[in-house]
Amino acid sequence: MLAELVGGAAGRAAEPRLKLALTLLFLAREGEDWTVKGVPAATWALLFGLHDHEKLGADRVTAAIKALDTSGVVLADRRRGREPRILVRHERGDGSPWCSPVGEKGKKQAEEDLYAQLPRTFWANGWISVLSARAVAALVILLDATWAQKGTDQVDERVRDDLVIKRTKALRWWHLTEEQLDQQYAVSRDLFDRGIKELLEWNLVESRKRTSGSRTTWGDRRWYRELRVRLEVLNAPVLEVWNGQVPARVGHSSEPSITAAP
Repeated sequence: MLAELVGGAAGRAAEPRLKLALTLLFLAREGEDWTVKGVPAATWALLFGLHDHEKLGADRVTAAIKALDTSGVVLADRRRGREPRILVRHERGDGSPWCSPVGEKGKKQAEEDLYAQLPRTFWANGWISVLSARAVAALVILLDATWAQKGTDQVDERVRDDLVIKRTKALRWWHLTEEQLDQQYAVSRDLFDRGIKELLEWNLVESRKRTSGSRTTWGDRRWYRELRVRLEVLNAPVLEVWNGQVPARVGHSSEPSITAAP
């Protein structure tokens, strides 16, 4: 679905489609019937940072709702004179009902049921407004690739008096190969790299060079790039980061030379 939303054929439509799909999923999970209703297209456009949100931006959102409906990602009840009632469907795009990847409520989460999460601050702190579609796509891909990797740093967080959950604190370094991008995510290296470049500029991702082995007489070392999402930056408002107030780096426990910030 991600490739369909942001691939080359999507063009300028990629931004409202991807941002709308993610936001609908984020909002719909709060309800019982996975439905979002009563939101004007201009409001969506303002949230997504689209130009001329009252007219052109709103038109782009309306087109995005229609495209997601046609592809089976959502079911939109568009009645004349009323804001559409949007039912989130399964991301397979076959029109089947949405089902939570963690299964039934109350059951212990299995290892295979873990899934990457964008924190609420992605919306609340304005990141969804300033990032392009390719940057959001690259962020989602890198989160998905590293979220459930063995050794991911987690801390206990009390949600209620009777409920304690594991919150992901820091993610591992990771190198995404051409095969992974093509076979698992069906996106081009160019699209991913351009998105990562934008995320690096915002300090949302950090990068380091690694070598696959020692140098030999037969040729030079093979270098590759490892990436890591900085979850702590997502928790800061966009304006603060824009003004240079970047949160202190939270190191991973797999990095013995770095002391993790509290």
